[in-house]
Amino acid sequence: MKRRFLVIDDDKDIREILKSMLEHFFSADVLEAKNNAQAFDYLRKFKIDLITTGLIRSQESELAFLNKIQSKAAPRTIPIIVISDAANEYKAHELYRGGVRGIFQLPIHTDQLIAHISMLLNIDLNPDRALINMGTEMPSLDYKKDVDLSTTKGCAGIAKDIIAMANYGGGTIIIGIDEVTPGNFVSRGLTNDRLSDFEASNFNKKIRKHMSPVAAVKLRRVREYGKNFIFLEVSSANEQPIMVAKENDEAGLYRGRIYNRNAAAESAEIQDSAEIRRLIDRFVTTQLRNFTEFLKNK
Repeated sequence: MKRRFLVIDDDKDIREILKSMLEHFFSADVLEAKNNAQAFDYLRKFKIDLITTGLIRSQESELAFLNKIQSKAAPRTIPIIVISDAANEYKAHELYRGGVRGIFQLPIHTDQLIAHISMLLNIDLNPDRALINMGTEMPSLDYKKDVDLSTTKGCAGIAKDIIAMANYGGGTIIIGIDEVTPGNFVSRGLTNDRLSDFEASNFNKKIRKHMSPVAAVKLRRVREYGKNFIFLEVSSANEQPIMVAKENDEAGLYRGRIYNRNAAAESAEIQDSAEIRRLIDRFVTTQLRNFTEFLKNK
């Protein structure tokens, strides 16, 4: 029987990203609720296998909301995953007591979230293969047919995507997947002789000169379906935004500017104050979380 998931969040973009992700990875029927009332209406009508939810509850406390969900689901229990930057250490303790089975900070990290859901639902899923098969780009997932590191344009172009993804909060870039028509992706892979161009130290040397400070990138070679792929796992910029240190007009990369990933899964220059505010808020939240962890371990 097809699984049915419920995504609860007042942010339309987050709901759409999660819906797309869960449909593709788990072939699930995904329902969207923008508030508590809509969520409880779905719980009355349908058997739900998993819930993801944000934390902003205007009508009631988080714990009361969680208790009501489980009372609607009785006698079974629905696994609940919280996806929010509002879950500090103290609130997390309360959430786990309320039956939450996982807490993830925004922005969404596709591989981590999918692996956790697979574990909760006892699904045997290969995370690398799942990302290759996703077939839909997201702010935290980008596909490239190839990257020509022998040209300054090619180096600057991939540096731009890495800068944007680090500022967004991290993610994965997969090289070896071709967008043959808009939104239609085909796994091409890379030939064996192309793999040598992506030796980690050489790759980092070519891209680091374009960014300040340097974004952390883990490079992996992955072989699936008899084809070679390069996975670039980009870590989040946590203390300050990554800026352009060396520009390249052909790649649309300009010195001193800040790039981010947008809802359309594009690497683009930050254009408005609201986007800057979101970026600053993420850095502040991360530093407060790190400071709390430091105090706890002191």
